[in-house]
Amino acid sequence: MKLVFADTGFYIAFVNPRDLLHPRSQDFSRRFTGRLLTTEYVSIEVGNFLSRSRDRELFVGLTKSLRSDPNTIIVPGDHVLYEQGLNLRFTLVCLAHLEGIRCTRAASYNVERQTRRVLSQCGAGLDART
Repeated sequence: MKLVFADTGFYIAFVNPRDLLHPRSQDFSRRFTGRLLTTEYVSIEVGNFLSRSRDRELFVGLTKSLRSDPNTIIVPGDHVLYEQGLNLRFTLVCLAHLEGIRCTRAASYNVERQTRRVLSQCGAGLDART
């Protein structure tokens, strides 16, 4: 069974008829037969986007639907996971800055090998071993 990561943009487009990607997200949702993987962090971002009083019911409904869907996996938030994500993001930003390349290209570098050097040059002060 295919597993696809669903990020904030997908869920916002899915529930927001004014979003340009709404039709595509709806179509994907109807046709997709695999499993969706998302995180509690994505849920927080979606909740923030849907925080206006008129949108809160959309968020509650979406959250209940995702939690009860056997084909949706929600990865719980975790401090270690959070720190690893920050380390990776800071590394990519620093690589892009120091080497004059875009972050998307920086991702193709051997991040583990470059992390210690880049973080020390950036003065990020993060533990690169996570």
